[in-house]
Amino acid sequence: TALAIKMVAYVLVAPLASALAENVPRRMLLVSLDLVRAAGPLGARMRGLVRMGERRWDVVLDRDQRILLPEEAPVQALERVIALDQVHEMLERDVSVVDMRLAARPTIRMNPAAVEQWQEYQKTNAGIAGR
Repeated sequence: TALAIKMVAYVLVAPLASALAENVPRRMLLVSLDLVRAAGPLGARMRGLVRMGERRWDVVLDRDQRILLPEEAPVQALERVIALDQVHEMLERDVSVVDMRLAARPTIRMNPAAVEQWQEYQKTNAGIAGR
């Protein structure tokens, strides 16, 4: 039955994908397919790709996380984020955005709740440091 479902999906989806691919610029299609392939280690966490301003891509993850990719070499930037995540479990933390648009200066933005906790921690420990 799994094979039958796969065959029916292929027969129904292939013409749709072909029709859509005809309307998408070839370079954009190839880059998006490369990004999906490179995002394999993210598994089910990946929710999609968003084209930003006809120039670059964002990878959308679950938990309202985004990876902002640069205009040039987006696949390499995504692979770099995945490598960092595999070593430091960066995407498991309270991160809302990983901004890779400037290769020399990647930026991480914490989610609002984590920022609040950090500010509270700073206030609490400011008195300790002054003693």
